Amino acid sequence: TRTVYSVGESFDGSDMVVTATYEDGETREVTGWTTNFSDVTSEKGVNKKVTVSYTEGDNAETATFTVDVVDPSNKTYKLY
Repeated sequence: TRTVYSVGESFDGSDMVVTATYEDGETREVTGWTTNFSDVTSEKGVNKKVTVSYTEGDNAETATFTVDVVDPSNKTYKLY
């Protein structure tokens, strides 16, 4: 999974899988989720929290992951 983005870059979640886990233990891959990614990439920084939100009926859930956002004009990148 990609964890480094440039300031202002768009998020491509086409390869991201979001899975819901229900009270009975059933899990299911879901669609229709949203992120706050454009807010996160507005400024550079490390360990910036991206929130993924999913609503089904009256139930709304969130999960998070972190990314680093770099200035594309700065040619020094942190390698992982």
